[in-house]
Amino acid sequence: YATGNVSIVIWAGGLTAWSNGMVSNSYATGNVTGTVGYVGGLMGENKGTLNNSYATGSVVGPYRVGGLVGYVYTAGGTVNSTISNSYATGNVISTTGTAGWLVGYNEGSISNSYATGSVSGTASIGGLVGFSSGATTNSFWNTTTSGKSASAGGTGLTTPQMTQLSNFTSWNTATPNTIANTGGSGAT
Repeated sequence: YATGNVSIVIWAGGLTAWSNGMVSNSYATGNVTGTVGYVGGLMGENKGTLNNSYATGSVVGPYRVGGLVGYVYTAGGTVNSTISNSYATGNVISTTGTAGWLVGYNEGSISNSYATGSVSGTASIGGLVGFSSGATTNSFWNTTTSGKSASAGGTGLTTPQMTQLSNFTSWNTATPNTIANTGGSGAT
């Protein structure tokens, strides 16, 4: 885990700049600022597996900016990059475009994840994902707090809907160590 603020030029992340392997059961709570791109609350770029992790700090950068991960990269389909059972709660600001509350630019797979807070920018701004050529399943964002009704992936829910477990029936909420049972921002 990491709790300090980060300000760096490129590949800025609250925990790590990028990952080519597996990151699991991790979190970052500091604010993250990047001046070039690939900026995320937990990591700037994910080219691997990210599971059971979260970020709560605010994230600011020019492009490929996400509350959790800035860029989920698959190297032209040669890498299986995934995010699962994870969330972001900080505010996200993109100064030039491609930003999402959870992921700025997604080429991989996102599942069973959510985001709450606000997201803003100038182009390709999504409630959960800014731009996606990948897949997003069973993942949600708060349309009330984000001010965004559209996303390149995921399902938008209002604040009251985000607090109803019945909206998350596809998640395994009976098994310990799932996102619904290990904490979060009160969304489930």
